[in-house]
Amino acid sequence: MNTINVTPSLDNPAAVSVATEIPATAEAVGFVVGPAGPVPTEIGLDRAALERHGFTGALGQALTVPVASGATTVVLGLGGDGDDLRLVGAAFVRAAGKLTDLALVVPAELAAGQLGAALVAEALVEGALLARYSYPVLKAESPREPVRSLTLVTGESASSDAGSALTAGAERGRVLAGATA
Repeated sequence: MNTINVTPSLDNPAAVSVATEIPATAEAVGFVVGPAGPVPTEIGLDRAALERHGFTGALGQALTVPVASGATTVVLGLGGDGDDLRLVGAAFVRAAGKLTDLALVVPAELAAGQLGAALVAEALVEGALLARYSYPVLKAESPREPVRSLTLVTGESASSDAGSALTAGAERGRVLAGATA
C-alpha cells in the first residue's frame, strides 16, 4: 500500500536565521532598494545603472545581477511606506530561481522604521517561504525546490535589541509560513 504524505511542507523545513554577515554558503543575496535614497555598494551598480536596466525600486520589483563568481545578486524594490514587505521576500525567492541557500540583507533604516524590526523580519520571511511553497501530492510535474536556508543579514548583533527583535520576527515568520503551507 502506498502512503501519500498530505503535509509535504513538513518534509523540508527551511532553516531561518539572522546574522551580521552574509554566509559563505549563500547562493543568492538580496539587497533591498527603495525608489529613492542610497544604493548598497555591494550591488556594484549605482541608481542610474539600475534605472537603465528598468529598475525603479517599486514594490516587489526584482533585478538579478549576473556575477562572474560567488553568490547571485538580486536587487529588490522596496516600494513606498506601508507597502507589504511579504512581496519583497517573495520577489527575492522567485528571482533566485532554483537556488536554495539564500541571504537577504535588511537595511538598518528598514528595521528601525515604523514597523519595527520584528514585523519587518516576520513579513520578509513569511513572503519568502510561501513564494516557493507547492503542494506536489497530486501533481505530475516535479515540485519546486524549497528554500533550504534563509538568512536575514543585518548590521545588528543578535544580542542587541534590534537583533533579538529580528530573530524573534524571523522565527514567527517561519512558523506562520509553515502553518499556512
